[in-house]
Amino acid sequence: MALVYKLKITSLSKQESFKLNEDQDLNNVVTSVKFYLEGSEIDGDNIVSSRHDGVCPLLVPTVEDFIEYEDLTEDLIKTAVEALYPIEQVKMDIVKEIENKKNPITNETVLPWGEE
Repeated sequence: MALVYKLKITSLSKQESFKLNEDQDLNNVVTSVKFYLEGSEIDGDNIVSSRHDGVCPLLVPTVEDFIEYEDLTEDLIKTAVEALYPIEQVKMDIVKEIENKKNPITNETVLPWGEE
């Protein structure tokens, strides 16, 4: 079965007053996003999952693209994380971790030719 991914925002870091230049200040500027991305797959009767916790720094806003803190939505923040964080690499790492859980690597002490 295919993997199902869940991106969850866990917290936002913000700066109360952010000076753009001598004449312009912005208030309550989100500077980074804490999140996790979890991948899950059904394997027979079991659900196998892996989780990546991350922090995504955000770009410095301009006056034109600044969104007031109260007007931010979960979808806007998720879109920023997906654009700025290497999500595709994280997904590949999650796939590898799930495969390793389903087919663990073992350390064999009995060698095929009979020596220990």
